[in-house]
Formats: sequence, C-alpha cells, structure tokens
Amino acid sequence: MMDQLGIKALRPGPSGNEKAPNHANYNESLANPFPNIPDPLIMNDGRKVTTPAMWWDQRRPELVESSTNLRFGSILA
Repeated sequence: MMDQLGIKALRPGPSGNEKAPNHANYNESLANPFPNIPDPLIMNDGRKVTTPAMWWDQRRPELVESSTNLRFGSILA
C-alpha cells in the first residue's frame, strides 16, 4: 500500500530518551499553545463590556472577526 501511495518512509514517533530531539513532551508548561487568551469581556480598545447589548452589538462581533481571521486569514473581496 505504501508503494502505491509513493510513501518511501514513515516519520518516527516520539522517543523515550529525553535527550533525543524528538522526545515525548510530558511538561505541561511547554505544551500550552494558547498562552495569551484575550479576556472576552474587555473590548479591543480596552473598555469593559457592561451590558448585554454591548456584548451582542460590539464585543461578540469583534471576537467572531478575530477568530475568523486567525482560522482562515484575511478574506479578500
């Protein structure tokens, strides 16, 4: 099957040796991919969200836009 797909070799998995460059990571502080998660109740300009209307009309669209840009990049017209 690998010949049919053109796969020459498989990538090795994590090593049990901690000195190896591909060792398994068991240190949770090194595994945190999102160290700076923004506060959902603080607007991009620093104002605090104080009402439900402010959340729905202003802050929620900011979060949707930033998550869309992070996921898909800028969408050109």
